[in-house]
Amino acid sequence: MPTANYLNGCALSIAGRINGTIRLQWLVALLILLCCKPASYAQVTTNKVIGEKNQTYIDSLKQAEYPYILPIWGQKATEKGYKLQMPAGLSVNYLAQQSDLIINNLQVGFNNSALYNIDEIVRFDNAESTASGLNIRPDFWLFPFLNVYAILAKSNISTAIDAGIWIPTNDSTWSEITTFSTKAEFDATTMGIGITPTMGVGGFFSPLI
Repeated sequence: MPTANYLNGCALSIAGRINGTIRLQWLVALLILLCCKPASYAQVTTNKVIGEKNQTYIDSLKQAEYPYILPIWGQKATEKGYKLQMPAGLSVNYLAQQSDLIINNLQVGFNNSALYNIDEIVRFDNAESTASGLNIRPDFWLFPFLNVYAILAKSNISTAIDAGIWIPTNDSTWSEITTFSTKAEFDATTMGIGITPTMGVGGFFSPLI
C-alpha cells in the first residue's frame, strides 16, 4: 500500500535523525495495520450541529433518546441539537527506545584546582541508554462540556557503560590495564487527574479555558 510505505519511511526517517538506535519496528507495524483499515473514526468533544444542509440530522438528534447515564444533561444537550461523544474512553500508549551514547571531554579536578582532560586514560568502549514507558489514560464526560481524566504511567530508564583504564607505557603508546562496567537504573511512577472543559460548533472545537 502506498500509504503504509509512506508511514514506514517517515518512522525510519525520524529514527535516523536522533543520536542513537530507536527501536520503532513495532510502531511501524501498528501504523501499517491502521492504514489497512477501510475507515477510522475519532471523537473529540460535544459538537453543535449547524447548517441548513444538516437540518434533517439536527431534527433527528432533537427527537432521539440519549441512551447513556453520562454525561449529565446529555438528553437536554441532544434535544438542543448537540451531537455527543461516547461517555467514556480509554487510551494506552507504550514507548521503547535504545540510544547509543557518546561520552567525551571527560575532566577531573581536585580541591578546586584546574580541570584536566582524561579522555586518554578513561576510554569508553560502549555506552547506551534504554527507556520504556507505559501510559494509561481513562476518561469520562461528566457534563457535555467537561471531560474528566486520570493519568497512570510507569517508566523504566537505564544507562550502561563499558570502559577501560589506559596508561602510557612510553611517549607514543598506551596500554589498557583494566576494564569495568556499570549500569544505573531508574524507575518512575506517575499518577494524576485533570479536567478539560471544551465545546464544539459546526465541527470546530476549542477548550473553554
